[in-house]
Amino acid sequence: MKNYRNSDYAVNKFSKSIVYQSVEDAASTITLEDFLTENLGMTEDDFNYWKAISDGDYLERVTDECRITRRDVSIHGLEETMLCAALSPEELIFDQHKQVERKNRRRELAAQALDNLTEIQRRRYIQHHVRRLSTWQISHDEGTNQKSVYESLVSAEKKIQKILAKL
Repeated sequence: MKNYRNSDYAVNKFSKSIVYQSVEDAASTITLEDFLTENLGMTEDDFNYWKAISDGDYLERVTDECRITRRDVSIHGLEETMLCAALSPEELIFDQHKQVERKNRRRELAAQALDNLTEIQRRRYIQHHVRRLSTWQISHDEGTNQKSVYESLVSAEKKIQKILAKL
């Protein structure tokens, strides 16, 4: 909005009349006297109710204009910005290929990390992280001490972190 004081919103807000915009985009006003004369049986409270609706409508319109205006961007120089430019088909294929390679590399490292664990560590790690069993449940199923299950998981995670640090 270029000049706030001359805007329809400001005129409506500071006016004691109801200001509305007609179909021809001309601002019209209705005073309290005109409102009561044309609408028999209506009160000043009714006028204030419609004035509040008019004020809210103008505020919503101004807010929408500001929101849209802030999103407007000059098209000059957009081809030079990577954030606004679409990727070429070659770049899309290259990115997809890189994502597949990263995914395969993570799988290889995960398999390598699990292979470096002892059989007990691997079994407990999978039960705890894949099957979501607690250390108490694992120790109960194996008939062992909960602390030994916990220590086994801690050492397994240390080994895995070493392997995954290569990522």
